Amino acid sequence: MESSAPKSERLLSLDALRGFDLFWIIGGHGIVTALLKITNWGWLGVVHEQLRHVPWNGFHFEDLIFPLFLFMAGGPSQLDLFDEKPELTRWHAKPIPQEFIKGKRFAFMDSFSKET
Repeated sequence: MESSAPKSERLLSLDALRGFDLFWIIGGHGIVTALLKITNWGWLGVVHEQLRHVPWNGFHFEDLIFPLFLFMAGGPSQLDLFDEKPELTRWHAKPIPQEFIKGKRFAFMDSFSKET
C-alpha cells in the first residue's frame, strides 16, 4: 500500500548521526557512568574511559563530538574554502534566479522578498 504523504528529502543516516551526536552532547557520558556503577559491565568501563576529560594524552572519542556536530549542521570545512568554485564566480553579484528561491525559505538573505 502506497502512502499519500510526500517522500521526505531528508537523509535518514544523517538524522541518525545527529541523534547519536546530540545524545553525547546532552549527557550521554552521565548515562554511561550511571550504568557502569549499576552493572559493572566491562565494555562500559572502556566507553567511560574514552569519555573522561583528561589532560592531552592523545586522541579520545569525545574529541569528535562537537566538530562532528558542526559538520552535520553545515559548517564549512576550512579545506573546502580553497577549492575553485566556477559557479560561484559565474553568479557573483547577480540576482538569485527565481526558480532557485521559489517556495523556499532562507536565513540571512535580504536581497529578495520572502513572499515568493
